[in-house]
Amino acid sequence: MATADIRIGTFHSVVAEHRKAFGRSPTMISPAHQMKTLATAAREHGKSLSDVMPEFEEIKHQLSPPDANSLPSWFTDYENHLKTLGAIDLQDLIRTTVQQMALSVKLPAAPEEPPDEDAPMPVRLAFAAAAYRDAFHKRREDLRHRIEACRRKEDAKGADALQAELNRTSNEDGALPLLPATHLVIDESQDNDELQFALATLHALTGVTTTLIGDDDQTIYEWRRAMGYPGLLSFATTFNATVITLGDNYRSLRSIVESADQLIRHNNGHRIEKVFVAKRGPGGSVMAEKTATEWGMVELSTQIVLEHVEECQDPNGRFKRQVQTGQFGLLSRNNFILDDVEAELLREGVRYVRQGTSILQKEAAKYIYELLGAVYGYDIKGISFLLQIHGVSASMTNNVCREISGHERDFVNGKLGNFERFGAGSDAIDKTVAWLVAQRAEVDKQKPREVIGNVCAVVREVLHPAGPWDRKNIQNRKCIAAVQRCLERMHQPVLTRVAMLQNREFKGAERNAVNLMTFHGSKGLEFNKVIILGADENVCPGKGEFQSERRLFYVAVTRAKDSLLALYSGTPSRYLVEMGLSKSPSP
Repeated sequence: MATADIRIGTFHSVVAEHRKAFGRSPTMISPAHQMKTLATAAREHGKSLSDVMPEFEEIKHQLSPPDANSLPSWFTDYENHLKTLGAIDLQDLIRTTVQQMALSVKLPAAPEEPPDEDAPMPVRLAFAAAAYRDAFHKRREDLRHRIEACRRKEDAKGADALQAELNRTSNEDGALPLLPATHLVIDESQDNDELQFALATLHALTGVTTTLIGDDDQTIYEWRRAMGYPGLLSFATTFNATVITLGDNYRSLRSIVESADQLIRHNNGHRIEKVFVAKRGPGGSVMAEKTATEWGMVELSTQIVLEHVEECQDPNGRFKRQVQTGQFGLLSRNNFILDDVEAELLREGVRYVRQGTSILQKEAAKYIYELLGAVYGYDIKGISFLLQIHGVSASMTNNVCREISGHERDFVNGKLGNFERFGAGSDAIDKTVAWLVAQRAEVDKQKPREVIGNVCAVVREVLHPAGPWDRKNIQNRKCIAAVQRCLERMHQPVLTRVAMLQNREFKGAERNAVNLMTFHGSKGLEFNKVIILGADENVCPGKGEFQSERRLFYVAVTRAKDSLLALYSGTPSRYLVEMGLSKSPSP
């Protein structure tokens, strides 16, 4: 019996491997480079990255992007930069692959006008393929004319270069065969965008047995053009596909399954209806509780965690308590309240894992690391920051740093004399040196706690001049306090402690840790006990459409295996009301 050839990968990895087999491996721009390039293009047109991202995602995930003349100028600049590099991004990798594959498939007659979004995918593919074919032939014809023009001018070098481009275009941009597969299985299909559904459609049209596996109730990436229920329904209708509903739940106890079902049924008419069966049987706890303040949610969730901790021995001295692996998931709609929870867990020495940007990686923390780098490692970045803290101008700071380059140790230890030659700024430079010398004295006495405290006091003063205590100020103070406690608790050399926090080792994927994450970040995971923080109206739902926000809340609820507790401090979320966990507030 022959062994089956099974290939597993993401859309991008499978497509890239397939193109490589046909000598069509384009130069790819990395996601980080892509975001930097897009941010630069946006900034040159007076916009921020966050301003342009929604429209960028909408354009990039379409099978047939808008006409070039209707594209925003920042997008055109971004595309032109990629052309200069001779590179494409991940979205274009899928789009060009679909367009080239469409040339090798028999499709319906292409409409003359762009089809509507609700038109059958084969029709939309036919239009996209025709547009690509026309552009492909036009480009080749243009190259031929330019080659002839060069030859008439007896420009052999120019003609050869254009001929090479024509050959490359013919080899790399023409029809591309489909994947060499008899069966195609696509998981998490609710998150497929238009291009990914188009890729599946092309293979299904040619007789490849195509199976889409997904949960339309967990469509939470609409901002990335995930098609969710409409996409799945369209595919099923186009191919008269067999729809198999999987309602058995092996994760959660019955009370959690029933509460989740009660919630998501409010999306009926916009979802595939299902009958859920809790295969683990009866039991489970589902509760909602109101606290007097937002901080009360932080205190209560931390208190619950502390009731389940056990003492542990951390060789790095970072933690003194831990929980059972997979026991706790603390989830929220956004990161703000997770910063508070993280600070409390740090204060209590409880092992945790934080998705996204840890409080230990925020601006205030980086200032602390830089100053400690100056005191202990004679680091020029920390010296530069400290000079500006003491009132030295940016230009004079640059001059000082250039002058002391190679002599940073002597500067920190006050051995370079006075700086009267810098005129009016010399007093501020002298204050900087005096502060550094005082810290070095504490270092020599082997008193790292005092140095850490002094550094944190400086950063606290810089970030909190007299004035209102807005949210950012409060977050910064919590960050500084958390970093200070963490650094003081550790017992390695101070620069080693700093390196460990900067390298994010503190928040690595650890066992026996409390998990802190957003609803989006929790998808695909499960925990014995889930605590939802901030289950307030105007937070859940946020600014999004109620149905999509309901799906996001459903994802958070269904992470729980044994118990679910939703905390709120103001008006309860409508989703708690729908689950029967709170009464609807009086008008």
